Amino acid sequence: MVFVCIIAYILSGIIAIFTFFIFLLLVVPFNIEAEVANNDVLHGHATVSWLLGLTSVGLDYTIDQGNIILKLARLSVYRKCAWPLSKEEKEERKEKKETKRLKTEEKKAAKKEKKEKKKEKKPKESAWEKTLRVYSNLTPQLFQELIRYFIRIVRSLKIRAKVSGRFGFENPADTGVVFGFIQAVKQPMRFKAVDIQPIFDDTGVWGSAKISARFWFIQIIFETLKFAFKKCVRRLWMQELKILVFERR
Repeated sequence: MVFVCIIAYILSGIIAIFTFFIFLLLVVPFNIEAEVANNDVLHGHATVSWLLGLTSVGLDYTIDQGNIILKLARLSVYRKCAWPLSKEEKEERKEKKETKRLKTEEKKAAKKEKKEKKKEKKPKESAWEKTLRVYSNLTPQLFQELIRYFIRIVRSLKIRAKVSGRFGFENPADTGVVFGFIQAVKQPMRFKAVDIQPIFDDTGVWGSAKISARFWFIQIIFETLKFAFKKCVRRLWMQELKILVFERR
């Protein structure tokens, strides 16, 4: 009896911890930061952090090398060179790809053999026909809802960007044309954090760009469910569900 109670307490603790973790995953925001700069040497970094930066995954990179870094409680617990790969790593990846390809071919051959054994063969809809069928169901109302959904998702990311730099081409006239185009786009779009200046006596591109974003999983799930249960969207996936059930029969 005592043993059963201990097991029950342990299971209850595991379920409580798992539930609390899911709750944190939904309500605690994720922060994304990326920065790239070119001052004669291209370099930059990107980071995804959670729990006020206590947990993060980052990538530090230059044009020749990239390192993936995992941090817990702001301490590096894992570091791996993403590129360039050593000869052993390249051979290992090649072997894995070859093994995966052989397994895929075996599965395809088994499926093909199974289909050939069937007496009645149903005409299979090609991927192109499926794509045409799906897009033919995209009514103007559904297309508008899809655009609104993506706009809401982008707004929920709380994106902030800052760009600064200098550029110049061999022909100063080309430099002036490009700079004029940037200014024409910058003013109506209200890109206040964009500062790009032309150079007429040199050739090259120098500068830096920094972008940050914050998102909550619960907000993305809410927007997705709200979109999925719109009348026009619901009608589409109900049609697809009926077709799928009919094909299985």
